Amino acid sequence: MTRQQIVLVGMPASGKSRVGRELAFALGLEHRDSDALIEETTGRKIPEIFSTDGEEYFRQLEEEVIKQALSYPGVISLGGGALTRKATRERLRNCFVVYIKAELPELLRRSQGSDRPLLAGDAQARLEELWEARKEYFPEVASLEVQTSSEPVIHVVEQILREVGEDDERDDSSQHRYPLRRRYRKESGEGSPSAVLTRKYDEASHRLRTTRE
Repeated sequence: MTRQQIVLVGMPASGKSRVGRELAFALGLEHRDSDALIEETTGRKIPEIFSTDGEEYFRQLEEEVIKQALSYPGVISLGGGALTRKATRERLRNCFVVYIKAELPELLRRSQGSDRPLLAGDAQARLEELWEARKEYFPEVASLEVQTSSEPVIHVVEQILREVGEDDERDDSSQHRYPLRRRYRKESGEGSPSAVLTRKYDEASHRLRTTRE
């Protein structure tokens, strides 16, 4: 169920997969990546699927893979275009979703030399086009937003741990901004799955701080 899930969304090259792996490791949870699941399920590389069957077919595969992945606990990193499917956005409404943000120049830098099908050709123009088409979807589903443009991955992970694990004794504006995090605490008892997960957040955050010091 969603209380034991963290779903990461964001633009291509924003860092969802790497943050997801490190976050899952810190929490002792399994990490799933929707792009990797598609390749594992089909036995084909994503550029090949785009080239042979087109983007619409890929989005159908992606939607089904995400639907299945959301049946399990853990950290799930979604592909950059996953939110273009309304059904996927609807499924995320009861999940804790972290929007991994990065500025367009940084996205472009990270995309250099990649084989992402939708960035073929003029990568900058394509990124700008994709951003305009998708920019409304990310805040629509996000419970939390974190910036990765200038932050090391460990700092991003620590921020997520800190934000999700902290007490929900907040002012009204903060509680409105993070409604699902409030529910994590409000609906959980001492021995419930969400309470156990919250304790794991606190322990992992402490380990990360200790390591840095």
